[in-house]
Amino acid sequence: MKQSQRVAKNTASGIFAAVAGGMLQFVSIFIVAHFLGVRDFGIFNYLLAFATVFQFMADFGLSNILVREMTKRPGELERLLGAGKMLLWLLFGGAVLAMMLILACLHLSPETKLLSLIMGLAYLLLLHSVSYIAVLRATEEMEYNAIGFVLQRTLLVVFLLVALSMQLGLWGVVWCHFLANLFQWAFYHWIVTMRNTRGKLRWDPPLWKTLILETLPLGGGIALRQFAWQLDIFLLTYFTNADSVGLFSGPFRIVTGLTLLSAVLSVPLFPLFVRLAHDSRPELAAVYQRTVKWFCLISCPIMAACLAAPRVWIHLFLGEKFYAAVPVLQILSLAIVPVFISVLYPFLYSALHIQKWFLATMAAVVAARLALGCWVIPRYGYLGECVVIAAIEIVLFMILAGHLSRMDIPVGLKNNLAKPILASSAMGLVLFIAGNSGVIWTIFVAVLGGVLYLGVLAVLRTFTREELALAREASGFLKTYWIAGRLKRGIRI
Repeated sequence: MKQSQRVAKNTASGIFAAVAGGMLQFVSIFIVAHFLGVRDFGIFNYLLAFATVFQFMADFGLSNILVREMTKRPGELERLLGAGKMLLWLLFGGAVLAMMLILACLHLSPETKLLSLIMGLAYLLLLHSVSYIAVLRATEEMEYNAIGFVLQRTLLVVFLLVALSMQLGLWGVVWCHFLANLFQWAFYHWIVTMRNTRGKLRWDPPLWKTLILETLPLGGGIALRQFAWQLDIFLLTYFTNADSVGLFSGPFRIVTGLTLLSAVLSVPLFPLFVRLAHDSRPELAAVYQRTVKWFCLISCPIMAACLAAPRVWIHLFLGEKFYAAVPVLQILSLAIVPVFISVLYPFLYSALHIQKWFLATMAAVVAARLALGCWVIPRYGYLGECVVIAAIEIVLFMILAGHLSRMDIPVGLKNNLAKPILASSAMGLVLFIAGNSGVIWTIFVAVLGGVLYLGVLAVLRTFTREELALAREASGFLKTYWIAGRLKRGIRI
């Protein structure tokens, strides 16, 4: 299978995971918001933020370094997997201990502390999936990643429906997350053991030292990136009340949930980034620019839809009681395009071995977010914090892209952004004029806007002949699978 076909296969798997898993994620948010109400939804988002911070602090980007090393050293897959699993168990134990110590110091009710502990354990379980996911990414069998992710989201939705229908409240919600994440760990263990290697636990301090030294700059940056996203909820919880956190968190989860799509589209490219960073910088720049172009084509219409019809999004994903959050979604949507593209940078910076610069940038972002949040929230509330988030994300994107440009890897934003913005503006105008009507009319207008968007792109000749030829070549992975299937069944070709 050609490289373009492998990328296409993994990207198709990523799109499947993003669309199916993203929809299920939004459904799970809607279920929790619908059953719990604004106040308890705010508490839930605090629990989720607390758990997510510990998850990323414990992992600190080790998954990306494992993928890079497994890609470069496929003959040492068993050793890397076994040592990685053992290291992740040690990190798990350390994270649990740190979480318990921090909870003991926080001024929270005993019930909230216990809920935080269970939710934290639920997300720390995902650490044990990391080493298996790294194997599937390094061997470019990412369709199994997609299947596991979608199955986990499906089970989460089913568990939430059952638990909340039984009126189990926040206790039911945290246990649903625990069980769904436990299933994901078991699924990936089974797949990798069946297809690759068991990777028995291995005590390997020299390898751990190498992995940790490579991981710390990138992992620290990724952990700080995730902490910056959750910091807004912590600050709002401290300076305001649960209702304000709930109104902010609904649109905030919608916008951050969209990064899931860009993440699953970025993951299949990481092994390619690693190889090109070593072999051909000009080719890496070309792949980077093509990726940015596609990310702009995907994210610009989403931003236009959020700006033009925010009430429809709020009604669809959160319900009528969250209508007061419409301005929140409109302000945060200004950051959708830069946030969508910025997901690429941890992978690119890791491939280029410039993780330290990424770490320093993320540290500056957290400091700026903390300082501005402490000043803005007491004066302007959650709407002021939305403006801070949008401004910081735009500036962050410019800094990260600018650093690569100085390394002769330009983003090419002028060529990649102008046409998607023009086409999505036409689509947004249609959505704005249509206003907020019934479900049938909304669906019709959305389809009309999508057709108009594609039509404007076609008129502007957005895609070059080379890109269309590459797309045709990449789609050949479907033929490869079809031929392989016929050969397995003994059918003459």
